[in-house]
This record gives sequence, structure tokens and C-alpha cells, in this order.
Amino acid sequence: LMKPENRARLVALLTYHIVPGRLYSDQAVRVGKAKTIQGYDVRITGTGGQVMVNTAKVTSADLDASNGVIHAIDTVLTPPTNETTPAPKRDPESSKP
Repeated sequence: LMKPENRARLVALLTYHIVPGRLYSDQAVRVGKAKTIQGYDVRITGTGGQVMVNTAKVTSADLDASNGVIHAIDTVLTPPTNETTPAPKRDPESSKP
């Protein structure tokens, strides 16, 4: 992924791990999903005290940082690909997906 020809894949992978704003785990579980800056949603569930983001377990939640809230997970999230998932719908009010 560090080669120049893989830049788009690396950017997609990294931005799929970022949700804008401050979203704490209790809020995220209530909502059930969050839109990443990459454009796709991640699914957020919580049962028996365990919070999951897609299939990743949250190992440390609600770590306040100056630029947001960090939730450490136990695996790398892989964004959907166009071959397996339809492209995100574009918001007509915005240039962002």
C-alpha cells in the first residue's frame, strides 16, 4: 500500500476509519451506524457490554482527544469495494458523498 500506485487504496482505507465530529460509544450504539469521511457507513452494535464496529471489537472506547474521540479496535476495517457494494449516494446539498 505504500507504493505510489496504491495511494488511492491507502487513502480509502485510512479515511474509512474516521468519522467526523465527536461520537461517543453510547451515542454510536444508539444510532447504529456512522458515516465515515471515506463516504460509506460503518455498522455499530453493542451487546453484553461489547461494542463492535462492523466485525471489529472496540478494545478502548471514548478516549477524548483534541480533535475528536478515539475508539481503539482490534482489526483493520476494509472499506466496501464498488464490485461488492453500491457506491454511496451523493447528498444533493453537498459535494461530499
